Amino acid sequence: MITLLLKSTIALALLLALYQFFLIRERMFTFNRFYLVFSVFFALSLPFISLPSFIEQPSFEILSDEPVFSNALPEVTSDMLSEKTTEASHTEVAVTPISSESSIPWQSILWVVYGLGVVFFFSRFVWQLIQLRRMVRKGRLILQNGIKYVLLEEVELPFTFLSYLFINKEEYLTGRIEKAILDHELVHIRERHSWDIILLELVKIAYWFNPLIGLYKKSVQLNHEFLADAGVLRQPINKASYQYLLLQKVSIYASHQTLSSAFNFQVTKRRLLMMGKQTNKFRLVCLQTCSVLLAITLLFSLSSYKTVISSDSFGLDSDKVAQFEALLMKGSLEESPFVIGLHKLDLEQLRKIYWTLTPEEREKTSQFPFFEERVFEELLLLQQAYPQVETTLRFGMPPAKKEINQETYELWLQTKNVELTIDGQERSLDELKNYAPKDFSIFEVRETAPKKFLKKPVYSIKLMTHDFYQKKYFESPKNIQVIEAKYPNSDKASVRYFMRFLRSKTGVIEEYRPKNYEESIFYHLRTLNTADLDFNALGSSAMFITGESFSVEVFNYSQNKTKLLALPIVNQW
Repeated sequence: MITLLLKSTIALALLLALYQFFLIRERMFTFNRFYLVFSVFFALSLPFISLPSFIEQPSFEILSDEPVFSNALPEVTSDMLSEKTTEASHTEVAVTPISSESSIPWQSILWVVYGLGVVFFFSRFVWQLIQLRRMVRKGRLILQNGIKYVLLEEVELPFTFLSYLFINKEEYLTGRIEKAILDHELVHIRERHSWDIILLELVKIAYWFNPLIGLYKKSVQLNHEFLADAGVLRQPINKASYQYLLLQKVSIYASHQTLSSAFNFQVTKRRLLMMGKQTNKFRLVCLQTCSVLLAITLLFSLSSYKTVISSDSFGLDSDKVAQFEALLMKGSLEESPFVIGLHKLDLEQLRKIYWTLTPEEREKTSQFPFFEERVFEELLLLQQAYPQVETTLRFGMPPAKKEINQETYELWLQTKNVELTIDGQERSLDELKNYAPKDFSIFEVRETAPKKFLKKPVYSIKLMTHDFYQKKYFESPKNIQVIEAKYPNSDKASVRYFMRFLRSKTGVIEEYRPKNYEESIFYHLRTLNTADLDFNALGSSAMFITGESFSVEVFNYSQNKTKLLALPIVNQW
């Protein structure tokens, strides 16, 4: 989120700088009006724009020590299960406990502050609309040529909103309002300037914390004055007399000027200077071209990229493993390579590449073993059920990075009975002096031999550098942990795909999947009706039988309850 806001702010600042230093000085008011409004919406949407890229999928890097991925499930493999068995007798001891999470919920506090800001600015906007509505009801309404004149005694300076012109009642009825002033306000109405302000007010509600939005609003309001002045001067009127009239208004209303007033001295001064500006068409074309080039530059610099595999890339010399991975990662959700949306995948193309891979190449790809005929048919049907059934596949999440404080690091250096492992390789303790605490992303400390009489305890320290962390969890093949389906009523059904291991009588952990396992998963996720389930009943819906059924965990959103189902393996295909 911080990255998205930073990109938007950079774009807003650069586009506004171009306007303030160059565009505002020229008589191209219609272009500037479009430029300012477009710049706001373009800059705010820029980080969400995805451009196609024909380069290799960029690697991902965790820059923070806070957990990035939620709902993480440990990746279960035979090595892990064996390790758990062999290390069960050891007692895990942390030399110095280190908390990687703050006790203050800063994220929740920030969201609350943001929400209060949104409520405040939205309430203020609504209140302003209510006040205008009250003024319309209170005043005398005159409809003339599509313009709604609202005559009010307390109005001193005329102003407009949508098709309403609010004006002093006595001055209007006695004809003391200058025609040029009325014409100026009528230009605001005919060119629908109020809509620009309404749009910026709505943006300000969502981005109230960004002061650049307020600067854009002031720039738009000033440009509206330039447009209205230009509209008046297109009529048969003497420019000098109109300028003198504006100076008179500034003098008369000097005691209650506001920054937003059309008769503010600084604003009027800029309006007068702009009326005397000469237009250089070549300069205008150059500035407009620069504006377009800046927008294009920001588009390619600050937008996100998604890798696209072209049809020409499937040649004999191409890396088919990289092609498969890139195509699979196109389905990534939440800017994470560990959560894949089934509806975003090109399954036919994935299958086409998969069948060209050798067994050795398939071992190098992330797990997606659903290309056999019957399995693939059910997978396609499940994909076609979107959006009624939104299916995601979650790969094993990497562990959160941990920060080592300097005091703990120095304690390790002073401890003698330590077995040190760095990036999976045994090292001598003296090698720690060649590193700093910030060089490591993961650490694990455990007691491998307890303290005995005349014998000190032995500790094992396992460390992982940032480069090794990146290669192990982000650049290596990933395994599917959970297959999840979300239904229109927000219920979720989850199948823990990693739980396909059984311990044989000999104690060996082997992968075990019943016949038609994947087909049954896809079929039941597509046809499951969670509305028929009784979440108040205890236990599963049926007796679980090894080889004939599998477990599905269903979470009911409305009742905040979870139910475990034992669904049968479907044998009729």
